[in-house]
Amino acid sequence: MNLQQIQFAVAVADTKSFTRASELCFVTQPALSNAIGLLEEELGERLFVRTTRSVDLSDFGRHVLQDMREITKLKTNIIQFAAEHSQKETKTFRFGVSPLVNSDYLAQLLGRIKTRMPKVEVILHEMNAADIASAMESKAIDLGIGPTPCASQDCGSSHVYEEPLLALSKDFPQTSQSYRLDQLTEHQFVLVENNCGLAGATRQLFENNGLSLNEYPGKAISYSMLENWAELGIGSALLPASKISLNSIAKPLLDSSDTQVSISFEAVWHEGKTMRKGLSDLIQILSN
Repeated sequence: MNLQQIQFAVAVADTKSFTRASELCFVTQPALSNAIGLLEEELGERLFVRTTRSVDLSDFGRHVLQDMREITKLKTNIIQFAAEHSQKETKTFRFGVSPLVNSDYLAQLLGRIKTRMPKVEVILHEMNAADIASAMESKAIDLGIGPTPCASQDCGSSHVYEEPLLALSKDFPQTSQSYRLDQLTEHQFVLVENNCGLAGATRQLFENNGLSLNEYPGKAISYSMLENWAELGIGSALLPASKISLNSIAKPLLDSSDTQVSISFEAVWHEGKTMRKGLSDLIQILSN
């Protein structure tokens, strides 16, 4: 038994997926599956009950999981203490960033961090908003940035910026200067999968305004494809302004009070005694 096997087991328990666990642990799925298989062989018990559709902890797995979590926490605490005690010139923090985040905002943020905390190095990991919480839990990242809400309520959070949410619709006259949300209820909307948070934000926008969302049954896999389908007339779509090309049919989107609709983004992190030294200073920079 080794620490890596224990970390792999905790990641599978958190994500209920060998595929997602391998992504969070930055190893191939066969390598992770083989390591857990060897661990189960050594323990003489199955940690997980596997089916074609799900992965769940066995009774034995549930019994030993808490001890495994404590072991991973002890390892993390020791590593953090050693890094801080060695007085290294540079401290590294890992940010999980949704692909929906504006690249101009990221450039400005990294510039502020370099100016105010020159001995801090930030490493970005692009990941879906749906994966940010589990990545923080497994210590793969220190902080996440994504569309609001980005993580569970037990995390600390801070609003970082917002940008206009534009509508793309071939069904409206090209002379229209803007679209009203209540005028789009009869339109069929094309969406991406909900992992990045855009589909959830679209659904929440309609729900908050007491409107029904008519969803196209297919799903796009990228923002450019979402824009392309809207231009082909397959359906209408919503996208943040920074994700839209210059030649798009996109127009400003207004709510019932004629206020331009926007999408907000937040930073999230785990609070408590285990918060890394220096992270609170980074959070202050994010919030300003």
